[in-house]
Formats: sequence, structure tokens, C-alpha cells
Amino acid sequence: IIAIAFDPTSNQGFILTGSGILYRYNHPDMKGTLTVIPQEMQPDAPQQIYTSGNRLALDTMNHRAVYSGSHNDVIVYDYLNNQAIARFPLDVPVNCITYNATGELLVIGDWSGEGVLHLVSTNDWQTVMQVNTGKPLSRCAISPDDTFIATGSLDGEIALWGIPSNSTNGG
Repeated sequence: IIAIAFDPTSNQGFILTGSGILYRYNHPDMKGTLTVIPQEMQPDAPQQIYTSGNRLALDTMNHRAVYSGSHNDVIVYDYLNNQAIARFPLDVPVNCITYNATGELLVIGDWSGEGVLHLVSTNDWQTVMQVNTGKPLSRCAISPDDTFIATGSLDGEIALWGIPSNSTNGG
């Protein structure tokens, strides 16, 4: 298991396995209810995930899960309607994913030597900004007030990156 996430408002839980497959379960009756999400929402070529990082994030306001199913594939899944919303194939492995508190901004951090943060507006699923951090990223998180992204790298460095105020509204 790479990651586990739970949405208490819908009683939906998610487990991301080391092979990049996402499973969901209903709480509180978890016995026998673990099911794989539909094939079209799974990575094209599942592979074993060896790197650490936050590869699964929930937008509980809009009932969306985002996960890195394989090293270079990010999938956005509407778990109330059981459908794929968006897929982001990247040229390099993904190692961190997070939403802001309102679900309007998705941050994808890649594992390249440059450690690029891809800021994506969830209004139109377009990249609004990219930040080159200069290091492969292991973790990323957005501050509660949407003003900073905190990143962690394998050498132990923690950095803060400002978020322009227009990044969360698609502009």
C-alpha cells in the first residue's frame, strides 16, 4: 500500500497499491467491499512504485480523488459519479499531489532533477503555472490560506513557494 485516504462526508475510502491501482471502499462496512475502480480510470501500464511521496489526494468538497497510478500518469476521478474527469500524462515520474482547501487548485510535483510543480486549475483542467524547484520532490502541501506551497526534497530541504492569487481562479 502506497497511500490511504478517506472522505468522511461520503464515507468513501481509497487505497493506492504499489502497482499503481486504486481501490475504493465504503465505510463503516469495509468487510468485502474493497473494489477496484473501473479500468478506464487505471493507469495504462501499471508498474511497481518504488519512490515515496504523496501520490493520492482527495478534494472532499467536490468528491474527486487524484492519484498517480503509474510513474508518469496522473488521473482525476469523480468518486460520486464513478467516472474519470481528467488524465495528465507527464514526461517524468510524479511524486507528490495535493489539492488546495477549496479544490480549485491541483498541484502535481514531479520527480525530475528539476522538481517541477505543475499548478492546475480545476475549473478547466489547464496548467496555470509551473515552478522549477531545482530538486526532485518527495512531498508537497498547500497552506490553508492558499498563499504557499511547501515542498520537501530527498536531501531534507524544505522550501516555500508563493502562489499567485489568480492561480486558484483559472487565470
